[in-house]
Amino acid sequence: MKTVQQARIDKTKMFFEDREAFMEQLIKEIRSSIKSAKRAGLKPCFRLNLTSDISWEKLTVVGEKTSLFDKRDQTIFDLFPDVTFYDYTKSMSRAKASQRLKGGCWPSNYHLTYSRSEVTNDDWIKKLAHMGVNTAVVFRGQLPEEYLGLDVVSGDETDLRFLDKKGVVVGLTEKGLAKKDETGFVVEPALTSVH
Repeated sequence: MKTVQQARIDKTKMFFEDREAFMEQLIKEIRSSIKSAKRAGLKPCFRLNLTSDISWEKLTVVGEKTSLFDKRDQTIFDLFPDVTFYDYTKSMSRAKASQRLKGGCWPSNYHLTYSRSEVTNDDWIKKLAHMGVNTAVVFRGQLPEEYLGLDVVSGDETDLRFLDKKGVVVGLTEKGLAKKDETGFVVEPALTSVH
């Protein structure tokens, strides 16, 4: 796990220190993965943020080596319009924008799930659910059937959040360091509503 984490951190650092090389490598890896998935009869999908919360919807792939790009002002979603991308975000504004409620143009192949933290207001989760945005919540022990009056679906079975119905809580059981969390990040579910 430490090796995987370090690789993710290294990629995030490369993104900020050498954006052009990062984007070139990312595009090559996506193209290679698409080919591998097709050979295996699978449908590829990509999660771009793992140890980051980069606003990929605002980032265009530009650089001197434009041979990789059809146009200089495209996003990664424009380059791969038939591929599904998804992420978690701690940004309320990004979560709202993903539902096109701010009048902006959100990529149709990019799905976001809001990620609750210890400072998240419960009303925010309800408002997002009303907009059709899902919120990931970490629970201690077991997943409740409902949280804040919203249905809870298991996020432990698969990471493919774009397959979830809209306006639900994505329940995750605590893992790793979260098992010892006492900040409020991990929610203690009501024992009567556990499934």
